[in-house]
Amino acid sequence: MGGKGSGRKPKPVEQHLRLGNPSKKKLPTKQELAEIVGLPTAVIPEPHRPLGQTGRGLWEQVWSSNIVWPSI
Repeated sequence: MGGKGSGRKPKPVEQHLRLGNPSKKKLPTKQELAEIVGLPTAVIPEPHRPLGQTGRGLWEQVWSSNIVWPSI
């Protein structure tokens, strides 16, 4: 039991900041966090095959919702 990778995942920086950083970890400042730029989402790619009305709606919803898939 245990081993590398076991245990709790670290809290997000934003959660530490909301709680007042009780663990006193070195965190980026709010200014540094404000400088983080999201990926551009202005271009929604065309699907590789024709989609029906429901499929097209889902396609556009997913691409416009700014989901960062690799972070999941």
